[in-house]
Amino acid sequence: MDASLIDAILDVEDHHWWFRGRRKIVARVLRSWIGDCRGRVLEVGCGSGANFKVLEEFGEISAIELDDASREAANHREITKVIDGHLPDGIDMPDEEFELLALLDVLEHVEDDESALARINRLLKPGGHTIITVPAFQFIWSHHDDLNHHFRRYTRKGLMQKVQAAGLTVCYSSYANCLLFPLVLVGRLLSRCLPPPKDVEIKTPPAALNSILEGIFGGERHLMPTIRFPFGSSVLVLARKNG
Repeated sequence: MDASLIDAILDVEDHHWWFRGRRKIVARVLRSWIGDCRGRVLEVGCGSGANFKVLEEFGEISAIELDDASREAANHREITKVIDGHLPDGIDMPDEEFELLALLDVLEHVEDDESALARINRLLKPGGHTIITVPAFQFIWSHHDDLNHHFRRYTRKGLMQKVQAAGLTVCYSSYANCLLFPLVLVGRLLSRCLPPPKDVEIKTPPAALNSILEGIFGGERHLMPTIRFPFGSSVLVLARKNG
């Protein structure tokens, strides 16, 4: 990921409507599927640790982060000791160690995503779950993806197939950010007509607008996991390791 983009994300990850909405959706899906099960939880690619407050509900958190500045920010939260590491081969942890593994907008940064998913399978205890979110639809690729050093965007079907090929059973899958997707689509397509920005800038909108957007995006959780949204800017998959 571009260093300037990392700095921008660190500044907004706690308050920006997109991150807050995603956390609400992740919490809803996990509560629906794994309830109050308490075990060991691993977040791979934890960024600044903004997801810890959601994940600690489900057990004792461990975390891995490749970027130095993000790892330092996450450690400042003093929730867990975040260590250096990366998928697929840079995680120095034993197999079958975790009941829950979170991979939130990380897999698209890994060139060999199939090996990464196989490693996730090995890290999970039998009966453990993984929750994965990724950006959706290659046709809305933009300069934002380039700055993020993404290797790909996914369809729901494509991600499900890769998760299943890694030996995991998909419990639930859906697109997310469906209601705001038309705005995302127009914005991404229009950005192709403009020169790439010289500076990376991610700002939290004014409070009222930020709250409205968070309410729309995060509000999708009330329909999850009862329904699957037919499209959206993200894909979510919850999968289980058999055994």
